[in-house]
Amino acid sequence: MDINQIYQSSSSFFNATNAKDHPGVLTIKDVKLGTNQEGKKRLHLSFNESARVLGLNKTNAFIIASAYGSDAMAWAGKKIRMKVIMTTMRGQPTNGILVECSKNTPPKSPIYQEAIDDDEVPF
Repeated sequence: MDINQIYQSSSSFFNATNAKDHPGVLTIKDVKLGTNQEGKKRLHLSFNESARVLGLNKTNAFIIASAYGSDAMAWAGKKIRMKVIMTTMRGQPTNGILVECSKNTPPKSPIYQEAIDDDEVPF
C-alpha cells in the first residue's frame, strides 16, 4: 500500500511528490505574480498540460530566465521539464523541484551517453 496515494495532496501546486507523476515536457500557458506561504513574491506558472501550478523559487526563475529572457511575461509558449532532486531547506535534507529548459541543457557527449546507457556501474 503506497502512502503517497493515501495522503495525496489536494493542492493545486506542484510539489516534489506530485511532480514525479509528470515527467514530461510542460508548455508554459501563463505567468502570474503571486506569493508563497511566507508572503514573499513568487512567480506562478500555469501549463497547457496540467491543471497544477508551479511556484518558482529564485533558482528556478533564474534558470528559466537564462534560457528565455528576464521578461517573465514572454515565457508563455516556452517549454520546461521538472526534475525532483535532493536539496536542503532550512538546513534539512528534502526533495525539491529543479526546472530544466531545452535552451540551457548542454548536449550529451557520446562518451557520457554511453556511460548512461550501460546497465553496469563501472566501479
